[in-house]
Amino acid sequence: MKPELLSDYDLITKKVSERGGKLQAGMPPEIWNAIHLKVISEEQNTPSQGSKTYEFNFGERPNSEFFIFYFRPFFGGKKADFQIDILPDSNAPANYTLTDESSQARKTYLQIPSSAIPADGRFFVKLSNLHSGTVKIQRNNGIHCSYASSNFQSNIMKAYFSHNIHLAVFILLGMACGTALTFATATFTSFSLFLISLSNAFFENIAKDMLFMYEPPTSTIIASKTIETLLWIAKGLQAPPVIENLAYHRLIENNILWGTWLPATIIYALIISLFGIYLFNKKELSILEV
Repeated sequence: MKPELLSDYDLITKKVSERGGKLQAGMPPEIWNAIHLKVISEEQNTPSQGSKTYEFNFGERPNSEFFIFYFRPFFGGKKADFQIDILPDSNAPANYTLTDESSQARKTYLQIPSSAIPADGRFFVKLSNLHSGTVKIQRNNGIHCSYASSNFQSNIMKAYFSHNIHLAVFILLGMACGTALTFATATFTSFSLFLISLSNAFFENIAKDMLFMYEPPTSTIIASKTIETLLWIAKGLQAPPVIENLAYHRLIENNILWGTWLPATIIYALIISLFGIYLFNKKELSILEV
């Protein structure tokens, strides 16, 4: 579970506004990039004797006795001391405090009692830098928490049923393409959509990065929207998000699998089925002559 963070764009807007500034239309890309670098750098760097507070939401207090807090610091020198406070609210006294000595760029895992977390699972972690120099913790993957909330049998059943549904959708797609197109074209089309669905996250990041400027040019907007359209066409073909969680013994969450992935997949399957039936009824079939 990663901390709840603002997107880079929202964070930049907030920081500029707090300092009495305003992002201007027609801002040159080099100015925007300089502001971006400055804001993200300040957000990731903690000065000596300073601290950063991160908000987490587990949804509920873990049933396990402990949960794991992870962070990976970068700093000058070989060793650095840190203080970790678990807070029920951003300004409340700590429910639990511990100190730890970490090495440069070391992945540090700390056990923390689950009893320090409120019953609703929402809490704050205050990480204080006791080192003599500045410490950097990467914003996207430098800090997270994890806890035991599942078992292998439950995960394997979810993976089995979801992948069977996913396979059935691809069979429907292949049959629809085979009805409308020649065999070679149908194979190419199905395989292309399959590859797009597998690379969905990669292309999504490309589309977002292309628009990550204050006023992107028209050509960039068109290219980004084209990628988004292709992703939308293959949206219902995405594989169920189970493999990584299954491999690392993490919970396959019901709300993501059955509440987000399954409805999109079922709707896509229905559309493909209706489209294939329509094409089949309209297609002229050869008559066998004896």
